[in-house]
Amino acid sequence: MWIARRIMLTGCGPRATTTTGARARALESASLVPAWAYLRAQRARELIRRELMAALDKYDIIILPTGPVAAPTIEASTGRPGGYYQGRLDLGRRRYTSPAALAGLPALSIPSGFSDAGLPIGMQIIGRAFDEATLFRVGQAYETATEWHTQHPAV
Repeated sequence: MWIARRIMLTGCGPRATTTTGARARALESASLVPAWAYLRAQRARELIRRELMAALDKYDIIILPTGPVAAPTIEASTGRPGGYYQGRLDLGRRRYTSPAALAGLPALSIPSGFSDAGLPIGMQIIGRAFDEATLFRVGQAYETATEWHTQHPAV
């Protein structure tokens, strides 16, 4: 909580920008996490990192879906037509992208098709640390071989 107060006192608090206010609230929320929960999360993060690193010792990249389902419509994301995404966490949709982020590994998501409802489906490519160039080469090769990146859902 003292960190959030310090941010506010140094002139970059919630009145400065919405982003800074969000950071202050996040820091304040973090103070509510018990040390044991934080340490457990760090151990889980390390296990995820080791698993991915072991796979990347065998293979140059890991390919998996960006999410378990197609992208939602705007209405489904916000609950109202014409609305915008308000930062609601839907961890079910993010469960495939979280491991790379937790492990600190680069990942690239590219279009790879459409669902039966015409909504976009993404393919995620995970690479070794500091080897973004390989991800870009693989992504470019895939887009050269397919046309998914040139197609858009009907709006």
